[in-house]
Amino acid sequence: MAYTKSFGFGAGLLLTIALVIPFLTFINGTCLIYLQTVNGMDFSDSEAMLKERMAQAKRQAEQARDRAAERMREAKASPQAKLAVPAIAQVVAPAAAASACGSCHAAMAADDLFCGECGAKRPA
Repeated sequence: MAYTKSFGFGAGLLLTIALVIPFLTFINGTCLIYLQTVNGMDFSDSEAMLKERMAQAKRQAEQARDRAAERMREAKASPQAKLAVPAIAQVVAPAAAASACGSCHAAMAADDLFCGECGAKRPA
């Protein structure tokens, strides 16, 4: 039984070594092909375009955040919202208001990760 285990271990080790050499040769060849392909290429235009697109995405995200904040302020200021808040608070408050926001002290549900009023992260 011990000879069988030894044979299996030795054969596995030799097989592993035999497969590593072709694999490393393949990786080396792939790297050489890549380096020859990109030799002399200028990536500054691509980097500039990528930075421009990232800046554009950030501007759009900021605009969306500002629009959402404005709509939230409008909704809070509307008369319908003032009438609806007590009714919602009666339904939600007993079951879900497990804690309050550390920044604005608004009620937060037990499963909220961020405050619905100011967006602050839930206190630990």
